[in-house]
Amino acid sequence: MKFSFLIRSSFCLSRALQLQSCDDDLGQSKIHLLVLSPRESSLGQLVRNQVERDCSGDFDIAYLQASEGVSIEQAIHHSVRKNGSRLLCLYHQHGDQVFEQVVFAGSKVLTLWIKQDAEIDVGRCSVVPVMRAPSAGIKTFFESRGWSLRDPVVWPDDNFSSQQLKIKIDEIAAQRDSPVSHQVVLSDLGALDSRHSHYELARSLILDQTRNLVVIARDGASYSEAFSSAIQKAANRVAPSMERQQRIDLANDLQMGSQLNLEFIGLMAAASMLASFGLLQNSASVIIGAMLIAPLMTPILGAGMALTQGNRPLFRSSLLTITLGFFSALLASMLFGLLFMVFREPVITDEMWARCAPSPLDLCVGLVGGIAASYARTRSHLSSALAGAAIAAALVPPIATVGLQTVFMRWAVTSKGTPVIGPLLLVSVNVLTIMIGSSFVLWVRGMRQESTSGHPWVLRSFAILALLVIMILIWMLQPIIFS
Repeated sequence: MKFSFLIRSSFCLSRALQLQSCDDDLGQSKIHLLVLSPRESSLGQLVRNQVERDCSGDFDIAYLQASEGVSIEQAIHHSVRKNGSRLLCLYHQHGDQVFEQVVFAGSKVLTLWIKQDAEIDVGRCSVVPVMRAPSAGIKTFFESRGWSLRDPVVWPDDNFSSQQLKIKIDEIAAQRDSPVSHQVVLSDLGALDSRHSHYELARSLILDQTRNLVVIARDGASYSEAFSSAIQKAANRVAPSMERQQRIDLANDLQMGSQLNLEFIGLMAAASMLASFGLLQNSASVIIGAMLIAPLMTPILGAGMALTQGNRPLFRSSLLTITLGFFSALLASMLFGLLFMVFREPVITDEMWARCAPSPLDLCVGLVGGIAASYARTRSHLSSALAGAAIAAALVPPIATVGLQTVFMRWAVTSKGTPVIGPLLLVSVNVLTIMIGSSFVLWVRGMRQESTSGHPWVLRSFAILALLVIMILIWMLQPIIFS
């Protein structure tokens, strides 16, 4: 079994070696020292000299530094995973709480965040668990030191303050006749998400100057993180994540394609006019041609990538491009409809009626089309599939139908469908589901950040998108429900 210790100073090194020397399990295990300093630095030399002089166990030393595109926190987690460590010990140092919090919250293995301000007589320690009963792994770790675990401190709700928690701990310690200097305050957060209120209470214990030894434990990834990790592993078996340069190239392509310009407006207008001609002529082949030249798919994929990366400026830019692209296509189809009325009587063809009665199946078409289009963009040899995805999504014909029916003043609802509103909802659900589906695929394929906890707007955006899709789905189901 392998254990990792994060070494940032001589203080961390002495604490790690002390813990290793007094623990039989650790003494017989592979110890992985993660030194946050170059090999030839004074700390690097100190670690090598002290390990060679004072330690007889199996030690492995890694020297970590931040590099281009890789933060020091990411380098730590990568090294822990690479070496197969089962436990990461992180010692608290004054002034480094923010860094320690990021490492602790992002760890995917059992992690101990330890504050130890003084030497402690292990035999006289009294462990006070708080928040929840310790897990089996934590119990084993503490009981190997001869520290018996008692009942945890429990409170009725999440409004418990840090001051109330400290008072409760002192009350329990007093009942055991245990001095504050020999209390081991253990907070096992289990698999809670880092935004949970219990995290703030646990961090307050680390900053409590009256306590010598505080241990906050976390069972690796939260349930949501574990689920996402399982999805990533399953996806990697089908298609490995893209290389770094491939991700950069794809991100640049989608960012450029999501920028509003005259070429985009011109292509949207041309595609809408072509779709209008096909709709009025009842010609499926012309309509398919309009789908192929419409560039609307790219900014939708760009919005999906923005959600996976927490890139708010790109998301705004993509939404602006999508919106103005929609109105340019709508205006072009209305102008084409006015021109058509000069020569012929307005007529609603079967191809137009086909876009007036969207069904739940159309929701699936947009979702699958978005998944296919985004996956094809991440696999260069599948670029030919983009045309099929564009045809399946059918974004421009419903917009053209809205414009033509508006100009023709056809509002009456018939058994064939609902003019204007029907195709408008169809294009809306296609855009929303493509955005959702593409964000999922791009996230799986590696177009993501290590953490989006600093981007709460992403979760709000997904919630809004899902709500809009549900509202449209309810409207689509009305004929079925009331029939």
